[in-house]
Amino acid sequence: FLIGLILLKELDKSGDINLPRFYLRRYLRLTPIYAVVALLYWWGNGSNAHTLWANLLYVNNFLPMDETALRWTWTLAVEEQFYLLLPLLLLWLARRGAFWYWMTGLLALAFAIRAGVVAWFPDLYQQHMQTLLADPVISDIYCEKLYDNLPTRYGPFVVGVMTAWVYLHRKTTLADWMTAHPQLTRCLHASALGLFLFFAFFPINQTSAGQPGGFLSFYMVTHHNLFAIAVGWFMLYVFLNPDQPGILVRLLSWRGWQPFSQLTYSMYLTHM
Repeated sequence: FLIGLILLKELDKSGDINLPRFYLRRYLRLTPIYAVVALLYWWGNGSNAHTLWANLLYVNNFLPMDETALRWTWTLAVEEQFYLLLPLLLLWLARRGAFWYWMTGLLALAFAIRAGVVAWFPDLYQQHMQTLLADPVISDIYCEKLYDNLPTRYGPFVVGVMTAWVYLHRKTTLADWMTAHPQLTRCLHASALGLFLFFAFFPINQTSAGQPGGFLSFYMVTHHNLFAIAVGWFMLYVFLNPDQPGILVRLLSWRGWQPFSQLTYSMYLTHM
């Protein structure tokens, strides 16, 4: 949402995106402290420290899982790969028009790709969720094919960019629609809250819940994207109701979050 909003504003203002400036700022935003952590990891003779070059180039998720260093930082690789492509995509869409048409198609494709991967690899739909997460061989297949690569994880990024577009270009229209349709708006709130709570707290990795079968396959195909859609809806709800701040708005607007938020990236890099 945030990076999409920055790029969309620049595109609206100038009709272009300064690609070198954007790429350099993104790299410098993430890399200095990441390099410090990588140096400490190498100095401490961490596992697969010889492949840290891939981390600092944000391509570590292309390596086999048993050859990666700082394994949890695959999320940074996916993030930077998306940010490498996003401004190019937005420039292309600006020339062709039909932003919503193309982005909706990309989101639908994100579901289809995950469904195709789950169907193509029997180890993904014939195993218990605990096996997918913990078995040394199966978990590597699960991570490499479904969990930590851009084609199967870009859906939530697309949701964020679409949410930013609505906020930038349809803010008043959506706010008026919410006011004119209070019952339907409350139904959407309830649906989004239900999705959010379900995917946040459903114990999919427990024995009774993570049995192989149709439900687990459906869960693996949909949960990241549907969770992102629920979050995107609540973000718009919060942003579009500044004059009537409810409990959610007051909570998320609390200034006490700011010092904590400045620490979260360093916490992420060292959370193991």
